[in-house]
Amino acid sequence: MSTEVFTRQFIWCFFFRCGSDRIEEVHCHDYHELIVFTEGKYYGQMDGKLFEAGAGDIVFYPAGKEHRESNDPDKPPAFYVIQFKSSEEFRFSTYPMRDRENRIRTLCQWLNEQWWWATNCDNAYKHGILGAIIAELLHIEWAVVDPFVDTVQRYLIEHIADSVTTASLAKYFGMSRSYFCRRFRAEAHIPPMAELQKQRLFKARMLLQTTNIPVKQIARMVGFSDTAALTHMFYRTMNTTPTRVRNGTGRSREENCRLRRRGGIEY
Repeated sequence: MSTEVFTRQFIWCFFFRCGSDRIEEVHCHDYHELIVFTEGKYYGQMDGKLFEAGAGDIVFYPAGKEHRESNDPDKPPAFYVIQFKSSEEFRFSTYPMRDRENRIRTLCQWLNEQWWWATNCDNAYKHGILGAIIAELLHIEWAVVDPFVDTVQRYLIEHIADSVTTASLAKYFGMSRSYFCRRFRAEAHIPPMAELQKQRLFKARMLLQTTNIPVKQIARMVGFSDTAALTHMFYRTMNTTPTRVRNGTGRSREENCRLRRRGGIEY
């Protein structure tokens, strides 16, 4: 067992919502940068490889690596950014990576909240969450994901507000309904419609935690007919309600306004 001890230095964490006019940028920095996307479209290039990222994707730029980045003007992205230094050497083979279980987005939200607002945010807390994020990144790198499941999950996220059924999914992927359901469940260990509901709840929770959008509007944005349907699913799945999620971790309108005055950074 390795006894090597690594040192890490947390720099900062913020949530940023891009405008449609952001121009293409090419740069590098002396710290590691982790970008966790919650919506929109983003285009990157590193080591000569082009890639596209969107909601649920993660991009890691190592310190000293030049990279190119730009936004889709029609779907500008929103994302968490964590910047840190470390004596470790990180090598991830996939760009972008996928935050399939929403764990990293949740950890980013906690870190972001504590970093900006809590006066007693000590180094142990910040570095503890940073360590959990890095551990989850390594888990994602090691995990084997079926390409078919990955493609279906991406489709569900992109059509999260649409009226999606197993029949429509099967037709889109050129399969019979029974074969599509069997194949997805065999690989993902969850039925397709349960996966859709899970992704809808992940998106709703993220919006509740990072925006002031009314719950009624969030319900429609993630594919629920009304607030009651969203609340019922939250309670049945997570034993909580949208209002509790927002009151427990959401920001106030005054806090949001202060952040915008400080340079456009939103939490």
